[in-house]
Amino acid sequence: MYKRDDTVAIHGHEYFDPISGAFIVPIYQSAIFKHMDEEGRLRSTDRGTDLKYSREENPTVRALEKLLTKLDSGEDALCFCSGMAAISTTLIGLLDKGDKVLITKEAYGTTIELVEDLRKYSIEVEMVYPDTEKILESITKDVKVVFLETMTNPTLKVIDIKEVAKACLDEGVLLL
Repeated sequence: MYKRDDTVAIHGHEYFDPISGAFIVPIYQSAIFKHMDEEGRLRSTDRGTDLKYSREENPTVRALEKLLTKLDSGEDALCFCSGMAAISTTLIGLLDKGDKVLITKEAYGTTIELVEDLRKYSIEVEMVYPDTEKILESITKDVKVVFLETMTNPTLKVIDIKEVAKACLDEGVLLL
């Protein structure tokens, strides 16, 4: 429907409330929602999740997810309340026993703690010096996921993401 990203970013949510005439998604700050509608049916989201608590699903966040999906031409999106929630959900969802994750030695401390904790689930962790060449040397077919930050923490080294992405694509490795 909309062609330009800036138009999609503003109007791509397609929200409209016929009762009030509002065409901008309201900010739902509710912690809980009424479970049943007027006919006694459970309220559910477009994902089929019962709409009960904001921490499980929230109409404002869902509108953002739909908008991001359109902007990225994706199938769906999932938003989180923190970076660590997103990182842990993604890594735990992708990695299985015997898989290997590659991460720089200068990542956010809590991310390093998380991947270190994944070792107890028989997930191999390789920590590499935050240098593009060192990272490229470590990307092999036995690595399932490479986790990079745009700039390292705390020394703000900048990794050549395009080069790392190309190497990951060539080896069939996921890049986060």
